[in-house]
Amino acid sequence: MKTNVSGLRLGPSTSATIYQGINYTGVSQAFDPTNDYINLCNVNTPSGSSWNDLVNSIVINPIGTSVLTPLTAVPAEGCIWLYIHCSVAGSISEGPAGILNWCGTNELDLRLLRFGTITNSHNNANMASNLSGVRLGPNTSARLYRWDDGVPTGETRDQSNNEYEQFCGTTPDWNDRIYKLRLSVNTPPAP
Repeated sequence: MKTNVSGLRLGPSTSATIYQGINYTGVSQAFDPTNDYINLCNVNTPSGSSWNDLVNSIVINPIGTSVLTPLTAVPAEGCIWLYIHCSVAGSISEGPAGILNWCGTNELDLRLLRFGTITNSHNNANMASNLSGVRLGPNTSARLYRWDDGVPTGETRDQSNNEYEQFCGTTPDWNDRIYKLRLSVNTPPAP
């Protein structure tokens, strides 16, 4: 599988392990939290080749205790928070029971990403089988792509507000069934 992962930027409460193989197998490299951009063109695999475009799966691991954030907080422009549970009960927690922050205008294939050690009734640990809600930053929109039992359905759903949107109880069922998303930043109209 050809991927286009050329770099990482980890927040202060996360670490990541990248894998050359799909399903979190094969040669791997772990990264600790840093606010600096990690250019994978400059990081070599054990065989000496660059990690650039070799990443086929990623595990994001929360570090430390959960931090509660009021629901009035929103992601930055061009970013999305991915929730792995529907019930936020007035606050969200960053960590294994809560959210993952992602920024960028490229397509994100959630089948390649795992957040901690989560699992669900589908017995899959990737984000595609665990995404239950999203919240977008200002001037940010997202196109979400649905799958069912591992097969893309061709259905899409567009999100364009920064309110928390949960997928539990939707018809058709979008909970745990979003395998891909694409973010875009919208230029606000001039005053």
